[in-house]
Amino acid sequence: MEHTKVYGAQHIIEKEVNYVTSSIIALGDIVRETRKSKHMSQKLLADKVGVCKRTIIDIETNIGNPKFEVLFRLTRELDLPLYQIFYPDVPENFEEKAVLLHEVKECSADEIKMLLPLIRSLKDILRAEAKEKEEKKEAMEKKETEDKPMGDIVLKEIRV
Repeated sequence: MEHTKVYGAQHIIEKEVNYVTSSIIALGDIVRETRKSKHMSQKLLADKVGVCKRTIIDIETNIGNPKFEVLFRLTRELDLPLYQIFYPDVPENFEEKAVLLHEVKECSADEIKMLLPLIRSLKDILRAEAKEKEEKKEAMEKKETEDKPMGDIVLKEIRV
């Protein structure tokens, strides 16, 4: 019983270490890509964030694990998508959600109240259409399977 508890705890720790490692790598990649897309040098970014250039280099090469204060200033300065840092296993298509969230973030409270029912209705419509499309696809595949002549398959089985 004790062995199982130790193994379980070790497994959890290993998963967390892997997760932290992938987050550090994601942070380095995102900082580098975003900095370059904003045409900023490592020195300029370091000055804006209040750290030395070496800190930025270490972060971008996945060596540095910045303190919260540095991470906070980096994400604010570069407008980094936090989900990509803390959830690096999230699929790439999550970028569209980030854009949507950014748009919503810029809305007033009244605009959000008006948009929310529209978004929910559109989401319901899109999901219903996707479900209907999937059901049609499954029905077509089932029909193709039923319509397929079985004679060849039977003959091959008899010959073997």
